[in-house]
Amino acid sequence: MESMNTQPTWHRLSSLDRNARTAICSICGPTAVRIRENGEGRAQCRTKRREEHAKENRTRKRYPEKQREYSLKQRAKRYGWEDGFSVAHYEVLLAAQGGGCAICGAKEQASGRRLAIDHDHASGKIRGLLCTSCNIVLGRFSDDAQRFTSAARYLTKNVLAEPH
Repeated sequence: MESMNTQPTWHRLSSLDRNARTAICSICGPTAVRIRENGEGRAQCRTKRREEHAKENRTRKRYPEKQREYSLKQRAKRYGWEDGFSVAHYEVLLAAQGGGCAICGAKEQASGRRLAIDHDHASGKIRGLLCTSCNIVLGRFSDDAQRFTSAARYLTKNVLAEPH
């Protein structure tokens, strides 16, 4: 057991047991705690995390354009795109592709789900925008052009006779 004084006073954890992922919260009492998967870092009362998550979701809904820009910046940072990737970049690429997926032409979903930013994993260079289905297929085929050629050949072969 260890004492954890990094929490704000209103959700201070004590008697932290990292193995059992439990602690005593100054507000919630005995509670489960959220600890990163590697077991390191700051523990957090699950009730407090739920409250923060709800607040973040309300903010995302209230300011969708800010959320979109933030999401693209985070992706650029994660993939190491030096020049970043802004909403303006996304819109230019989308217009160049005719407003839809680079492979099948599917448009962005009415739900607000954006097309995936497809990139070469070796170089990090952006190739285009893809719908979820096409992006998954590329991933399943490990970006191997030979697999796609073989799959296309398979699909265009004569259909075998029906089983008796």
